[in-house]
Amino acid sequence: LCSVPHSVPNILIGVALASSGNHALAFLYALRQLQVDAPADIFLPINVSPAKKDRLLAQGARIHHHGTDIMYTEMNARQVAEANGGHYISPYNDIDIVAGNGTVGFEIVQQLSRKPDFVFVPVGGGGLISGMAAVIKALSPTTRVIGCQPSVSDCMNQSVQAGEIVKIPDRYSLSDATVGGIEPGSITLQYCMELVDEFCCVEEEEIAWAMLQMLSRQSKLVEPAAALTIAAFLRMKERVVGKCSVLLMCGGNVSMEALKSIV
Repeated sequence: LCSVPHSVPNILIGVALASSGNHALAFLYALRQLQVDAPADIFLPINVSPAKKDRLLAQGARIHHHGTDIMYTEMNARQVAEANGGHYISPYNDIDIVAGNGTVGFEIVQQLSRKPDFVFVPVGGGGLISGMAAVIKALSPTTRVIGCQPSVSDCMNQSVQAGEIVKIPDRYSLSDATVGGIEPGSITLQYCMELVDEFCCVEEEEIAWAMLQMLSRQSKLVEPAAALTIAAFLRMKERVVGKCSVLLMCGGNVSMEALKSIV
């Protein structure tokens, strides 16, 4: 936000962003913290989580819907911003977004009494894991960074294997925050190829089970994208026994429909 052009102090020139929910919620939070006014157009997929949409509307968001695959939502938001002379803020394909996410990795390494052996991170477009992995690898080169995705929508995993961004079918997953394709030319592909040690792709049943276990055993409600890391950790349990592992929980926005389906 600090790099976006201002027309007058504390008022941003028109901004557009695309999000499956969390990116937009973080954007509105940042506006409040910076005490900045921004006429922002927020583009969401048609099938966005009702819980996230309701939270955005409650905060006065100006919402538009486009497509069922977040990649096409992103492309439409970018086109609208460029056509109106505004500024598009990508949820991942932006060096400032990637750098900001790196602070999460910095805090993990700094706050632990020992270097982590494994760090599990949910992956959609790759902005979060790119920033985190860059910092973690710089401070703790032996730490293995594990990208976690749903098996039904593992675009980044397939793209890393192919060495280029691939197109995948538009499929439903409980993990709505990580589904869909990746914007062509995204900077995150190279970061993931160089910095992410491996990907662990889990089934829908494993995601639901992980959410249920967190709710029943820890009294913590996490969203499906956060549960990806738990499911991946359980999948790899034989390798991580006795190791220092960090599982990143990226949110707790769950619709009642999704919650009912797993309880």
